[in-house]
Amino acid sequence: MEVTLNGSYSLPRWYDCEGKLRSFACRTKRVSPFRMIVDVPVVGKVGERLTSYFQDFGEFQCTISATLKSGFLMELEMTRARRAWMSEKLT
Repeated sequence: MEVTLNGSYSLPRWYDCEGKLRSFACRTKRVSPFRMIVDVPVVGKVGERLTSYFQDFGEFQCTISATLKSGFLMELEMTRARRAWMSEKLT
């Protein structure tokens, strides 16, 4: 389903000059209870794990399954109960 939400994400090994994990802004294009396509300024690598956050959905642990020109497809890791909650929220 096409849903546009602003969020943020952190990739492993991306630190600022003070040694803190960097956070980047992102925006969803398509969302399902299993995966999201997001537009991002810094594209990670396929297989890379990351943490993302969206105000309406909370925090997710994800894995990049495909890269796009200005984004990536991330597979959402969550419990069955949270997946059901997200499915209801999307409908």
